[in-house]
Amino acid sequence: MIRLNVMNFSGTDLKEHPDERDFRVRNRHGRLCGILLFHTVIRTLAIGVFLVGCALCSGQDATGTGTNTVVSTNGVAAMPDRVASDLIEPFTNSVLPLIDGKTNYANVTSNGLQALISSNHWSQQMTPAFREQATQVSNSNVAPLPDVDAAKKLKQYQFQLELARKYLRNGQYRWAETNLVSILESQAPEELKHNALLELAVTLQKSGKSLKAIQVYSQFVNRYPKDSSVPEVFLRQGLLYRQIGAYDIALTKFYSVMTAALSLKLDHFEYYQRLVLQAQTEIADTYYLQSEFDEAAKFFERLLRIQSSELNKSLIQFKLIRSLYYADRLDELIARAKDYLSRFPGTMEEPEVRFLLSLALKKKEFNQEAAQQVLKLLSDQSANVLNNPEVWRYWQQKAGNQIANQLYQEGDYMNALNIYVSLSQLSTSPDWKIPVLYQIGLTYEHLDQQPKAIETYDRILDFKNNSSATTNSVPALDTVFEMAEWRKRQLEWFETARKKNSELEINLYDDATN
Repeated sequence: MIRLNVMNFSGTDLKEHPDERDFRVRNRHGRLCGILLFHTVIRTLAIGVFLVGCALCSGQDATGTGTNTVVSTNGVAAMPDRVASDLIEPFTNSVLPLIDGKTNYANVTSNGLQALISSNHWSQQMTPAFREQATQVSNSNVAPLPDVDAAKKLKQYQFQLELARKYLRNGQYRWAETNLVSILESQAPEELKHNALLELAVTLQKSGKSLKAIQVYSQFVNRYPKDSSVPEVFLRQGLLYRQIGAYDIALTKFYSVMTAALSLKLDHFEYYQRLVLQAQTEIADTYYLQSEFDEAAKFFERLLRIQSSELNKSLIQFKLIRSLYYADRLDELIARAKDYLSRFPGTMEEPEVRFLLSLALKKKEFNQEAAQQVLKLLSDQSANVLNNPEVWRYWQQKAGNQIANQLYQEGDYMNALNIYVSLSQLSTSPDWKIPVLYQIGLTYEHLDQQPKAIETYDRILDFKNNSSATTNSVPALDTVFEMAEWRKRQLEWFETARKKNSELEINLYDDATN
């Protein structure tokens, strides 16, 4: 039976048979698939011909580029990974699977080509503007692109920090400060900013910018209140505040060192114990600088009771002796000074301790003992004296002059004379020896030993007659020479008058007896 297809030109009255419709749809799909396949093959062939031509023109060997390559299974020469990725891209939907959980990707094309593409490959193809703002088009279904510049930037920040430290070591504080501020104003990691902030504070402190250093240290504490460096930051702030004369704030910072070290509960016990000990010594020193000598003595005494090898006990006891002297606690000073001289002989502070001890003994009217301490100081010839002659000479001259003059003014001429004679042996310089000899001459006069006084004044005038000895003398010595010459004439006149009086008395006595 033949069926006729009668079509209604209006397309509304007659319906198409189902078999005919299926045949027509399949025929259409087949033609579309053929067209797409044809275009794909043509495009692939065109690209291949183009690349082969480029390779021939450049004369480069694909295997010698040192980059990732794509190898063909049909013996076609290897191609650079950039070209392979361009060929693969239409078949990958722009998402490549991971290989063995690493950062390389792979995909297999329809003709068996396999590509290994580094994680940096896609980001290198992106426009820099898009690469820097990749988060604007991020998708949770797709792994984010790796930050290619992060490692480079990190190395740059680290190099800049090391450069700033080098400038700091070399004393180039301005350049160190510039580099550190640049790091703090950048997008550097927080750890680097942490280190840079501390380095900046130290740089400002060493360059003498105390107020700025204090501010930066405060910023560090506010930003990292639980950091392990906070106790030392408080210590440095205290030293800076004391340097500018803010003693009360400095004391507060030193107390904060102890509080912070206890509250942090850190592992480095010895380091924080040393910081606490230093803070305690700085508290005592701060009270001393404030002239609060009673408080200073109290803290120095506490430090002496601490059993620690980190403390310099001799120096602490020396500072305690000073504080006791200025606090006018003479009995305690005498006991501490004698203990010091027996326990720490030969120290740099020994001459000053003997000087303070002699002053305390003199105030307590122990003149003989005070003179003995000065004579010990003047006669000391220990190794420490020879190693530090200028220091010892200063205190020998100071102690001898002060104690001898006090004894002279009080009429204790014998003890004064002993000290003056020792003082004259400290130096052969006319500037020192001539004034001391003049004092010796005056003392002999008070002891009614005019011949010895005249002899002493002659020794002074010998310096005047010796031009080489007085060439470098100070002008004030001329006055001493004039006074010595005048006193010598006076003594000679009195001596002559006394002899004549004696002779006259003898003659009168003889006349009376005869």
